[in-house]
Amino acid sequence: MQLRDYQISALTELRAHHAERCILCLPTGSGKTVIAAELIRRAICKGSRVLFVVHRRELVMQAVARLAALDVASGVILANEPTNPHERVQVASIQTLARRDKPPANILVVDECQHATAKTWRDLIDHYGECMLVGLTATPWRLSGKPLGDLFGKIIAPVTTRQLCEEGVLIEPRVFAPPGPNLKGVRSVGGDFASDQLAERMKTLTGNIIEHWRRHANGRKTIAFTVNVEHSRDIAARFADVGVASAHLDGTTPREQRDDVLAQLANGRVTVLSNCMILGEGWDLPSLEVAILARPTKSLSLHLQQIGRIMRACPGKEGALVLDHADNHRRHGMVTDERVWSLDEPAPKTSDGGVSTCPKCWAVMPVGAVVCPECGYVREQEIAEPTDITETDEQLVELSKVDRRKEYAAIIARANLYGCRIGWARYQFKARFGSWPRKMRDIEAAYVCKSHEPTVKDYGYVRKTVCAQCLREVDSNGNLAGVR
Repeated sequence: MQLRDYQISALTELRAHHAERCILCLPTGSGKTVIAAELIRRAICKGSRVLFVVHRRELVMQAVARLAALDVASGVILANEPTNPHERVQVASIQTLARRDKPPANILVVDECQHATAKTWRDLIDHYGECMLVGLTATPWRLSGKPLGDLFGKIIAPVTTRQLCEEGVLIEPRVFAPPGPNLKGVRSVGGDFASDQLAERMKTLTGNIIEHWRRHANGRKTIAFTVNVEHSRDIAARFADVGVASAHLDGTTPREQRDDVLAQLANGRVTVLSNCMILGEGWDLPSLEVAILARPTKSLSLHLQQIGRIMRACPGKEGALVLDHADNHRRHGMVTDERVWSLDEPAPKTSDGGVSTCPKCWAVMPVGAVVCPECGYVREQEIAEPTDITETDEQLVELSKVDRRKEYAAIIARANLYGCRIGWARYQFKARFGSWPRKMRDIEAAYVCKSHEPTVKDYGYVRKTVCAQCLREVDSNGNLAGVR
């Protein structure tokens, strides 16, 4: 197996910092398990023993298969499975390992290490305290957003999501989102929305889930992320009612049934799979194309993990698509946003600012905007935020990362076209990005004021006569200051 450049770089850094309890942080779909498998292959060639620990049954078998592809034999520590304790590599389920004698190891590899703060994981790490420790994750924080510096000493992050999309390793998803649900009053538990209250608010969705899936993703392999078991079953049933092959999974689904459903999704017999907190991480199906986000979350980690399920490049795959009915992109930003990894700081909060939709053409536009930048529609009044979560006829609209200077230039152009004041343009920018358009006077120079209207304004201790339209300084006759 030929490794990519960033995978080789990751192995080099892991070797150089082997004593520092490293986290290997790579985006979902970039091959963390491939790197771990090569690390293990090299280690056993030098006589080491390795313990690779995961938190789900499916991941045990996935790791065993990746190792076998490199001609590395491994034992399995998993309930109801035969073991081979003599192999130098052992792949274990944390739940099973906690109840058994610990095998000898020089290297401990912890998959999805954001979970390693739970007592079972801490006890394991303490048991192998003298070993080389390597954590694998796409999101190096607890789900609550708290950092992992109490367990790990260094983050190795050789490549970004944006770079992997540009190289074709991952597919950048298109994102469509409706106006966000009103979650005011929903309490927080463990850093995220309380599931009981959230489920009550999300009994129905903003935007018709079936209609929008048919419009944007009809027939494409889809995973839906939901609030609770009842919510997941309901979504699966609604797809089935309109003739779409669908299924539901949760933590109580029997293993044989779960394996069968996942196989049906892989071979196309199931088109839409709805799940509750079971397939958000550590599960691979490269041909998956669509993610329905029906679970609002405050967790950036969960947000990125869920979207990562559909981003793997795959032959014959048309693309990746997110239907965000939960407002998570306005809460956390795009999956390709640049983020700074830290073992000491909480998960970064990134967002491109508030957006709304034009009621005429459904284009994305700044919250509070009066004039649609696409079709020129003029709102008669502000549209109030809905007080109840109801399924509506509103359209999902595509979100994208924008250049702030280009965006402001477009706003200025619209102000010129429709005769809006410069103050209107500044407010539209602030509503869009959460800050005023500072250091953009060169862009504002394109604003055309057809006739100056002198007015007196207070600027702290200074009173100035300015134009009410363009806010440039003028004299009492409306002539620009210093211009005759």
